[in-house]
Amino acid sequence: MRREFASVFMLLLLIGGVLPAVAIGANPAKPPGSEDKKDRAKAEEDFLLDITPSVRTAPSGRLSVVKYAISVRSMGHFREGVELKLKGVPPSATGIIDKPYGIPTFATILTVIIMPNTAEGVYRLTVIGKGGDATHSAEAALIVGGRNATSTTTATTTTTATHVGALVVSVGTDKQNYAQSEVVDIRGSVKDSSGNLVEGAKVSIQVDDPSGRATQTELVSTDSIGSFHNSFTLPKDAQSGTYAVYVTASKEGYIDGRGQASFSVGQSQTPAVAIVALYLTDLGNASRSAFSPGETLIVWVVVRNTGSPLERGTIWAEVDDPGGVPLMVQFQITTIGRGAEVRAGFSLMLSTGAYLGAYRVKAFVSDKMISEGGKFLANQISSFVVVSPESTTTTTSGTASGTTATATTTTTTSTESTSASATTTSTTTTTTSTTTTTTEATTTTTATTVATTTTTTTTTTSEAGTATSETASTTATQSG
Repeated sequence: MRREFASVFMLLLLIGGVLPAVAIGANPAKPPGSEDKKDRAKAEEDFLLDITPSVRTAPSGRLSVVKYAISVRSMGHFREGVELKLKGVPPSATGIIDKPYGIPTFATILTVIIMPNTAEGVYRLTVIGKGGDATHSAEAALIVGGRNATSTTTATTTTTATHVGALVVSVGTDKQNYAQSEVVDIRGSVKDSSGNLVEGAKVSIQVDDPSGRATQTELVSTDSIGSFHNSFTLPKDAQSGTYAVYVTASKEGYIDGRGQASFSVGQSQTPAVAIVALYLTDLGNASRSAFSPGETLIVWVVVRNTGSPLERGTIWAEVDDPGGVPLMVQFQITTIGRGAEVRAGFSLMLSTGAYLGAYRVKAFVSDKMISEGGKFLANQISSFVVVSPESTTTTTSGTASGTTATATTTTTTSTESTSASATTTSTTTTTTSTTTTTTEATTTTTATTVATTTTTTTTTTSEAGTATSETASTTATQSG
């Protein structure tokens, strides 16, 4: 009996020792703290946003310019794109962020133009950055009027003139070409004429199919950073072709703002173009948002086509002076192949007596000349300022992990690659100034650029199969 009991006892001990070992081998326990490490690593993937200096002072009663350095630094392995928004710019002033989007680490400049009628006060400028699920902000003070200024947080826009109180709308889709049953993601933002984000604006979105029928309508509102968003799923039998997106933003106290974009579904038999970039440089290719009378600036418009070739596409650029009067209207007629991207430059020599203040830049793309019955396919708006050299207050350099932003110049390099040939004809029309037109196209096949102005014609042809860049320009002098 004792012997049998001992055998059973030993058997139970063996089973008790083997079962845990089998359990451990079948489903190994995770090392203590492994999940915490992953959570901590994810939490450390973030970005830091900073603005310097913390305070700037500008005199009241005259036009002046102050600048701040903005740095966006990556933490951990954060590689999401970060979009920068602005609020707190005083009425009648204008705030411009040179580079409002980038992947950390990067640096940029905030330029604020104070007009003679800007009220004295202490204004709190807030730069908001949003990337992925992370949102951060940084603040700086702007004192208008020096020691006698009183604190204020008011930043509403006056509506005494149409070009002052109009909302500025930007809109686009997450990509330009979709398949049936895919989700289309429409995103955009609304700003006022001072460059401030506009929260709570009502945004009407309508998407028309290639036949012109409304396939999606929605009414949304801008969020706390002035952004709006709408998604919808294309039906399984969605018509192939180019779809147009029309957006109208409205808010009490403002004049409605409008935006337009397009995308294609399947193998579109019509062009589907989008303005993917609108920016300004000087003749040295330095990105600028402020110029002085007598200087020459270049407006660059980058257009991409994912639909069928656009045979007589017309790229337009318009510059309006501080009074809203068109100072320059230029256009270039070009052929943009399927999948091609064209970069068109429009140059303007400012008069030595140019008005000081904020200028509006408008870019459009139409399928042909409007006088021939053409229609606009895309548009985008930007701005810059003209100031006297002595009215500019510079800022100290701001460094973001090796990337430096200074108040003097910020240089960018742009390379374009197209998959189809591009033939461009440039024609200049101005109202009060004589301008220069510049066109660049980089191609992997054959490209011919023809630039025509009132004084000079330049033709450049590249060898087939080589990557090349063509520039055609005309120089003229504007009288004061």
